[in-house]
Amino acid sequence: MFFGTPHLGADSANTAAIMLRCLSPLMITGNRKNLDILCPDSALLERLSSAFDSLLEKRVEDRLPDIKIRCFYETYELALIQKLV
Repeated sequence: MFFGTPHLGADSANTAAIMLRCLSPLMITGNRKNLDILCPDSALLERLSSAFDSLLEKRVEDRLPDIKIRCFYETYELALIQKLV
């Protein structure tokens, strides 16, 4: 079982990174590396997605059993910002 982030990153990670920078003078800290990985332009997230695609293609080529994949996504907006997150 694997739980992950949106395949192409999350715009809200950019917003969270900005908020984290603004709060750092108040000694409020967070893990900036994790936020960077979740951003839509993350090179690591792109490599992971590509590697997963390659894994699935290889399984098809090798005629291995299918992997059952279930994807879930938000269908309601977050009331505070009136946006899907």
